Parts: sequence; structure tokens; C-alpha cells
Amino acid sequence: MVVPSFDLTDSGGIGLVLIRGLTDAVVLTLFGTLAFRALVAPAGFTGLGETGALAFRRRLAAQTRLLASLALVVLAVWLVLIAQSLAEVTGFAPTVGAVWTVIGSTSFGHIVIAEAAMLVAVLATLALPEPWDRSALAFGAMLTALQACHGHAFGMGNPLLLACLVAHLLAAGVWLGSLPALAISLARLPHPVAARLAQRFSPVGITCVSILAVTALYQGWVLIGSWGLLASSAYGWAALLKILLFALLLALAGFNRIYATPRLALMKTDGAGRPALLYAVGLEIGLGIAIILAAGLLASLPPPGMKM
Repeated sequence: MVVPSFDLTDSGGIGLVLIRGLTDAVVLTLFGTLAFRALVAPAGFTGLGETGALAFRRRLAAQTRLLASLALVVLAVWLVLIAQSLAEVTGFAPTVGAVWTVIGSTSFGHIVIAEAAMLVAVLATLALPEPWDRSALAFGAMLTALQACHGHAFGMGNPLLLACLVAHLLAAGVWLGSLPALAISLARLPHPVAARLAQRFSPVGITCVSILAVTALYQGWVLIGSWGLLASSAYGWAALLKILLFALLLALAGFNRIYATPRLALMKTDGAGRPALLYAVGLEIGLGIAIILAAGLLASLPPPGMKM
């Protein structure tokens, strides 16, 4: 079997592919942390008391603010690198001019500005008192949806495919993006609270996995087109890599669902059952990062379905 050539020239090279993947990772983790605050964390509030619950909320809010600030920085770096690549410039003054041109004259620039506005809105709403701070989740969802506009679906002008990609990214954010917040909470919170959070996260993860599987199948059908092109194109090979990583991730998630989470709930001794679950969640985070980078590679390669 001949390995196809992975030509990233049109995408600006491996550096831009990596910064794109990093941007995806930070955006999804931000949205996942916001989703964790809204969907999972409340299950642990009752077991912490008023003071403990307040400290838990503040810690999650601090993590979210850090991620939103990091997302602004990474987004700005991506914008600068794209501008330099398009204009083929390197100096400070030419780069500034190229950035303004990209912002004013390209769909990429318009989307980046909209994303920056969503990030500012997230930071602003997090400063509001409860329950108004929960509106940050809506801005995080809009930010994640805008990230889908950097993909092939937007360029193809296919509304159904774009909606499918938005659903895919939202599900990925709620599941994979929540894992760092879950891991930190499992490591720091009392045993009964950690067990409740793990049990609450489990059905959320199952729902997201189902959405990811369905949307991935549809995207593959549209963007690849046939089984033959899956094996004979660089895009197909990148898709196969993502499928393999996703299968490994599902195996780990199954271990957590069937063994690690129930064991943590059954154990009465503080700390018992926690190391195995934390180790598995850590591996999930690593695989999740690899999958997001593979998705960034996919978004940087021309899909065979666009040529049909």
C-alpha cells in the first residue's frame, strides 16, 4: 500500500496546523469547563456545605477565566501567523498591515473577531453574580460554533454539513473539554463528592459519544465519499488515525463507566478507587488532545469529497 503525500503547503505548513489544533483544544476546553460548571458541578455542591460549594464555584470560575484569556492569546497568534502566511511577510510593520487586511477582507478575519467578542463576553459574564454568570455557557457555545466556521463545511457552503460540524464540536467540548475540570475536581474534592461528580458525568459523556459518532459518520460520508478514497488519500489516512484514537478513547471511557466510576462510588475509604479513575481520565485527556490535533490536520487537508 502506497502512503499518500501529506502536502500542507496550501495550509501554511505544519506550524499553522499545530496552532490551529491548539486553538481548537483551548476553545473546546473552555466550553467544556463552562458545561462542567452547569451540568456536572451542581451534583457536588450539596456535599460541600455553603463554604465548600462557594470555594468550588470560585475555583471553576478562575479556571474558566484563565482558559478564556489563553484562548484570546492563542487566537491572536493564529491570526498573526495566518496573515504572515497569506501576505508572505515577516517584519513588524508589514505584519500589522497584513493582519488588518485579513481582519477587514477575509471571512477568516471576520470569524476571528466574532470569536474574540465571544471570549470577551465570557469574561464579562463570569464577573456577574449568580445566576447571571451562567450566561457565559451560551457565549461559550457560540464561540465553539464559530470555530466550526474555520472548517471545510463553511467553505463548501453546505448548511447541513456545517450544522453537523457544530453539533460535533459542541459534543466534543462537553465531553473532552470537561475532562480537565473533572480530573482537578476528582483529585481535590472529598471522596463522596468526587464519586457523585463521576456518576453525574457518566451519562453526559454517553450522550456526547452518541452525537460524536453520528456526526462523524455523516461528515465522513460527505467529505470522503467512498471507502476507496479513505485508503488512497491523505485526508482518508488522517481520518483513519482519528478513528483509531477515538476507538482507544471509547475503550477508556468504557473502563471508567463499567469499572472505575462504580468502584469509586462503592468504596467508603477516602482515596480508595480514586487513583484508577484519575489515571484513566488522565489518559483520556491525552487521547483527547491527540484527537483534536488529528482533527486540525483533517481541517488542513483537502477532502476527497470536495473534488467529486
